Amino acid sequence: MKIVAIQTHQQQIFINNNAENEARAQELNKLKNEKRAVILMETPYRLKKLLSELSEAMPLRRALLTCDLTQETEVVVEGLVKDLSLGLVKDKAEFMLLLFEVKS
Repeated sequence: MKIVAIQTHQQQIFINNNAENEARAQELNKLKNEKRAVILMETPYRLKKLLSELSEAMPLRRALLTCDLTQETEVVVEGLVKDLSLGLVKDKAEFMLLLFEVKS
C-alpha cells in the first residue's frame, strides 16, 4: 500500500507494502487520525479489501475513487467511504483513492 498525505506547503509520504492484516490495520489506524487530504494507491486485487477496511475505520470520511482511468471501463465515484463500493462494477481495477481533507 502506498499512502501519501498532502498538505499545500509540505508533503509527507507514508509507504507500507505489507499485506499482513496487523500491519495494514496499524497503518489504517494512523490514517484515521490524519486530517489532511490523503491519496492512496494499492494493487488492483486489493481494491475491495481496502474499501472494506476503510469503511470500518472511517465510514463517514468523504472520498473520491477513480478506477481504470483512460479505459472504456473508467469509473469515478465520489461520496462517503462506506458507500464507494456501491459504484463499482468489478472487484479488481487499477485505482487511486483520494480521502478529502477533514475540516473541523
